[in-house]
Amino acid sequence: MKKSFLIALCTLFTFTKSLCQISIANERMNVFYIGIDNPISIAADGYLTSNLIIKTTNGEISKDYSNKYIFRSKSVGPSEIILYSNKNGKVKEIGRSIFRSKNLPLPTFRIGSNINVKTKSEIIAQEYVRAELDNFDFDIKFTIDSFKILIFSSDTCKYSITQNFGNKLNAEVKAQFQELRNSDVVVFKDIFIRRPDGSSALIEPLIITIKE
Repeated sequence: MKKSFLIALCTLFTFTKSLCQISIANERMNVFYIGIDNPISIAADGYLTSNLIIKTTNGEISKDYSNKYIFRSKSVGPSEIILYSNKNGKVKEIGRSIFRSKNLPLPTFRIGSNINVKTKSEIIAQEYVRAELDNFDFDIKFTIDSFKILIFSSDTCKYSITQNFGNKLNAEVKAQFQELRNSDVVVFKDIFIRRPDGSSALIEPLIITIKE
């Protein structure tokens, strides 16, 4: 059974005449994400590193400060990594692997704790909002460009709309938070964020209920 497992594992990442001679593997996930450094491992037993040529489709390969390989995708779709040997001026392909490239998942908008029922004291203590990815292997930083805040009054059924730019709450929003009452509803909507590659995205709104 152990032997069968090794054969299956090598078949997944190996494309050579001899078992496990060449491997091209994504170190963290089975996909590449656009806009971030995706670490990959490349092994070529029996070949000098100086004789290896690495080419890609839909992306670029480089080495980081620790001399490890990094892949950066260009667009959504298949991304192929092809390994060549250059010996005495003769170049031949010795292995290749195909991965999927996709956009990063959209983060969740948050202010304060992750609970959507908050006390007035908690929400007025906040200075910043944030956008986070849960249970993701990479530590990704998203920039919040802008969002709107709607506050619905439980007493009068009236509401206000305020625009905020950046992740820091402006003075107008802070002043409105000071006037919040029990059962008021605060809605953060039209939230635009920027991914690490600079592209913009609209993420899901957040609804908070004030409970004292």
